[in-house]
Amino acid sequence: MQSQYIDRLQTTHNPINANSAGTKDKGIDKAFNVAAYTFNSSVRKKNYYFVQVQINKMAYLYPLFYRPQIATSDSKVKNFKNTAVGEATWNSFQWKNK
Repeated sequence: MQSQYIDRLQTTHNPINANSAGTKDKGIDKAFNVAAYTFNSSVRKKNYYFVQVQINKMAYLYPLFYRPQIATSDSKVKNFKNTAVGEATWNSFQWKNK
């Protein structure tokens, strides 16, 4: 959820860039950074709680299940191409049936 992991804004694409919602929130970024660098459980709890409240308050869209690619074994599908990031993806605007 941190803004540094928005893949479409990166020059090098990496599977760790999993902020698929594209959330840019300085408060969330700070809370995650503070929680990540402490062993104090109350500090972590406070910061993770802040993230939960902020997501709820701002109504950011976070998919409960995200699958970045669609695969098929059907030979009747065409326009299935490899992308620049090296994964086989399917541009839904180009879907065609043979």
